[in-house]
Amino acid sequence: EEGRGRGGVGAMNRVVVALGNPGRAAATQKHNAGQIVLRHVIETLEGSGVALESRKTPKGEAWKVTPEQWQAVGESGVWIPKDVKKFVGELEFFTTYLVFSSSYMNLSGSVAASWVDKKCGGEWRRLMVVADELDLPKGALKMRSLKPSLPKDLSHNGIKNVAAAAKGQPFLRLKVGVDRGHPLRHLDAYDINAMKEYAPRAATACMLFSSSASVDQVLNAANAA
Repeated sequence: EEGRGRGGVGAMNRVVVALGNPGRAAATQKHNAGQIVLRHVIETLEGSGVALESRKTPKGEAWKVTPEQWQAVGESGVWIPKDVKKFVGELEFFTTYLVFSSSYMNLSGSVAASWVDKKCGGEWRRLMVVADELDLPKGALKMRSLKPSLPKDLSHNGIKNVAAAAKGQPFLRLKVGVDRGHPLRHLDAYDINAMKEYAPRAATACMLFSSSASVDQVLNAANAA
């Protein structure tokens, strides 16, 4: 059965959830920067010659990446850093679901919990959340392993709701810098297009997260200058 590993059904799967607010009117808000970047990641993967399967669910639109597709990306992705290329051929890859949350930001926990329960056997460490970060300048990308006990990590309403649903279990958070200002302010076309620069690094982080790579290797790829 797909996704069945040593730890049980879904134990080897990975889920990447991009947070935001639903509707066309919200699509270009700073709060939706995580979803904008994940769209660019999908474009980057498909630009490497893989055709990804997508479907809409009550908990958001999801794009499936198979182990074979990750392997193909690892072999053909010209955007993958040289230091990652050195070991990517040695990795084992797992099925990953790239999910665009359909809920409002402050209700994101139910979406994350649904996917983690269904695809990851309830193991939150197999979840990566992509969301905006007002404390990072535009053009910055930073990942950390979230410890929900840290107050500063809970200032983001979406992350706060996901952390509450995780009930203390750790998960990865990929922060997308949008600079200071109200989170519902809209990004202009220049800013949205500029976010394509995030895509290769974010795609590399997603690829390593979807493999047998260590957490440190994932963090190093995402946080590389």
